[in-house]
Amino acid sequence: MKLVIIRSSGLIEPPRGVAGESGGREAIPGAVEAIARLTLAGVRCVLLGDRAQSRDGAFDIDALLHGQQRMLRAITQRGGRIEALAFCPHDAGQPCVCDSSEQGLLQQIVQRARLSAGEVALITNRAADRDAARALGITVQSMPGVRGGSALEQAGPAPADLAAAINLLLCS
Repeated sequence: MKLVIIRSSGLIEPPRGVAGESGGREAIPGAVEAIARLTLAGVRCVLLGDRAQSRDGAFDIDALLHGQQRMLRAITQRGGRIEALAFCPHDAGQPCVCDSSEQGLLQQIVQRARLSAGEVALITNRAADRDAARALGITVQSMPGVRGGSALEQAGPAPADLAAAINLLLCS
């Protein structure tokens, strides 16, 4: 495994509504340290974020970045490195292929990393992410509470948290 893509909302930080609303919240316990373990193991990491929207539905990169700065600092302070923050930059209602079910954003991440899909893993709590990644040939580690779609289809029990998911990937 050369690259792990992690869905940030609900796995690294508590889910939020509008971009930037998470600015002062703490990370889910153990998440930041788990990401640092990936870096120390030589695995690249990309965060998969939610669509960056302001309250009126318009794209708002400033709100997105403001909400992520504290998290990124905490990861860096523990020896971790986030290579990129990937998100859909389109306004709500604007057609795009970034949506999880369309696979576009995951394809872009793999291409920009100059890797094959077989060298990439995704840790997610969303069925659409899981299904898109599997269609591309990306290894998937589904987390409990997958939102949308069918039930989890995974060999063995689902990991309890991000730290457990990363441990499974590093040991495989």
